[in-house]
Amino acid sequence: MLDTTTQTEANPFDLEEKFHTYLVQMGIDRATMPADRYKEMKRTFMHACGKMLALVIDTIAGMPEREGNAAINKLFNQVDRFMFQDIAEEYQSTSGELKEFFTIDPTREP
Repeated sequence: MLDTTTQTEANPFDLEEKFHTYLVQMGIDRATMPADRYKEMKRTFMHACGKMLALVIDTIAGMPEREGNAAINKLFNQVDRFMFQDIAEEYQSTSGELKEFFTIDPTREP
């Protein structure tokens, strides 16, 4: 049975917890997922987190605040657009429901 309960996030920087939340949001049941698929999905998730941290540390942190905020908004908007445009059709066709993954308005310009 799919666990759809949400965890109380004691540590907002706990990537294991974020990964679990992602699985729940996507309607993925860990118990029925093949081990190799789970491992690859987790690797991809953690790799993306690492790349984003490097981008923030190496690039955005050195920008003036206004430019840095605009860059972060642009990144959020790109992810949001992907989530809504590229996987929305498949998600809607399987569940009839589209969940909002971010609170960023995809039409808002940075």
